[in-house]
Amino acid sequence: MKEIDSLKDRITKLQLRQMRMLGKDLSNLSLKEVQQLEKQLSESLLSVKAKKDQLLMEQPEHSRRQKSEMELKLEEKKRLVAEIGRVIDFC
Repeated sequence: MKEIDSLKDRITKLQLRQMRMLGKDLSNLSLKEVQQLEKQLSESLLSVKAKKDQLLMEQPEHSRRQKSEMELKLEEKKRLVAEIGRVIDFC
């Protein structure tokens, strides 16, 4: 029972933290706590922006690789069509 109560308490604290991270239920926070929350959110936002920038930088490379793969597949299909054409002409 003690473990269950501990887990329930932990869930409640996490839910409160989540609400605060969403900018809700801030009424009981001190100025220092609000400043800490602001700092955490700023750091989180910087991480999100860095990840977005990384993905945007990788996107052209990914598209280039996809294009190359598609060109290779197209060449293989052209080769097969030409081969089939030669077989048909032979018959």
